[in-house]
Amino acid sequence: MKNKRHVVVEINKNYEAESECVVVLGVPRGGTSVVAGICQLLGFQMGMEIDPSNMESIEIQKLNKDVSLRSEFKKIISIMSSKSLKFGFKDPTAIDWILRVHDLIPNPKYIFISRDLAASTERERIASNPIRESLISANNRSNQIVNFLLSQNDPAAMMSYERLLLHPKDGILQLSEFLNVPVDPEVADQMADLIRPSMSMPSEVNFLTSAISLRRTSLQSSTLRQ
Repeated sequence: MKNKRHVVVEINKNYEAESECVVVLGVPRGGTSVVAGICQLLGFQMGMEIDPSNMESIEIQKLNKDVSLRSEFKKIISIMSSKSLKFGFKDPTAIDWILRVHDLIPNPKYIFISRDLAASTERERIASNPIRESLISANNRSNQIVNFLLSQNDPAAMMSYERLLLHPKDGILQLSEFLNVPVDPEVADQMADLIRPSMSMPSEVNFLTSAISLRRTSLQSSTLRQ
């Protein structure tokens, strides 16, 4: 039997099986888009309107982070939960504001995608952002995320971006187990095929259309087994 490759490390276990909100935390250029894409593939609606280039909820992007944050956020969460039992969102700067609204999230499940600091900083440099400021920001945000997750008891897990790229199927299966969302082995293989180190993700992968296609495959597989 092959050794299990740990891509996901659980901080607080998930015992909830009811409606839930997945929150993907991380840093800019840190892999949050790919993990949000995987959540979409697993059946979570990651926004009412989603930007496919980065898998961000456009409603969350437009949030007024100043005066009306709580009222606007509460309205968005209420609409999303009324439309889907499984939903979520990702924002690589969420740790800057989520402490002000985390009590409004129903049954939150936090996923912290951790990426090599040098790699995320290099991606920022390629995007013409200053290295020193990007490094300081990524380091500070990562520390804040860890402190936040350790300070509360909601289900939470860390996920390695590098290990996900090397062992995508293991990462998908471990994430589906943490989220209590069973995935058909054939579907897991197809999901894993979308995640390759040579690709510039998520710009070369449309997770939204892939999610629709995979759901059809899953339904067909279920019908054949009956």
